[in-house]
Amino acid sequence: MKTKIDLSFLHNLKGRRVLLYVSSSKTQSHYMDLPFDYVILNSKNFPRRDGIQLIKNKIIEMPFDNNMALRVLKNAGVKIQCFVALQDGCNEGGNYECVNTPQFFGRLSPILDDKVLYITNHWDFNRTGIGINNVVSSIGFLSTHYKKVELTDDFPKIENTVRLCEHIKDEEHRVDVPIERVDPKTAEGKVGTITIKVSHSSVWDYEDDFDCLIHPPLASENQYLIDIKDRQYRLLNEYENNPEKILHDANENKWSSIGLVPFFGSRYNQFLDLCEQWNKPYPKKLHFCHMEERDLSEVRKRISG
Repeated sequence: MKTKIDLSFLHNLKGRRVLLYVSSSKTQSHYMDLPFDYVILNSKNFPRRDGIQLIKNKIIEMPFDNNMALRVLKNAGVKIQCFVALQDGCNEGGNYECVNTPQFFGRLSPILDDKVLYITNHWDFNRTGIGINNVVSSIGFLSTHYKKVELTDDFPKIENTVRLCEHIKDEEHRVDVPIERVDPKTAEGKVGTITIKVSHSSVWDYEDDFDCLIHPPLASENQYLIDIKDRQYRLLNEYENNPEKILHDANENKWSSIGLVPFFGSRYNQFLDLCEQWNKPYPKKLHFCHMEERDLSEVRKRISG
């Protein structure tokens, strides 16, 4: 039996053990036996007119864009202990974006618990173009502040015989990988009067710290920022050819703290020179976040002296 619930119900999930399956298959009866307090299935194929449905006080069906699902869970303070990303999240659920990518992972990160069981069957060509690697072993999804670890009692466990996809062929090459959050590599220093901070992590993890977050354009279908009103969000393409505009806009809008992702190629010293000469009250802090290990080494070197 299904019961319609509203977004406020999601606050009940705080502190509970939760599985999230995006671009999911339909509800299977054996999901009731999974070792979680709640199993969230998100798919744009669920009828939007039905809203959010609760089944036997355990299964939650959400009919959202995947990124909107991340946003409503973040707003509710939910942390998940299992993330299911089978079939890339590309072939089911009406999705337009693979969920096994660093970009999606960056938006997912704020709702991941410190220890998470990550389930995928995603395979892709590695950077050399020779052979195929599972996404867990390749550069990309786990090239940031999570690492693969050994399975311990701290992680939920789902037997491999328990099917999560509607079609058995979709379970081919499935891997259940325990991952654990590690402290991001962070450097911080003064450039002129502005504090510059660099973190090897997702900028969305720090979203609540910023007066403005400057990020790349999202796909037109992406609803991650839907109904967000309390903070400024600007697109990188406003600033890529004129980075000094960041400083002018900050002063004009009184942005004290700004969140940024890599955007300036190898020309960061030029931007930092502008920061060193800046003599206006705002901004007071620029926080760069990067998902790839190699990014922003020039900034790190400058602020480390």
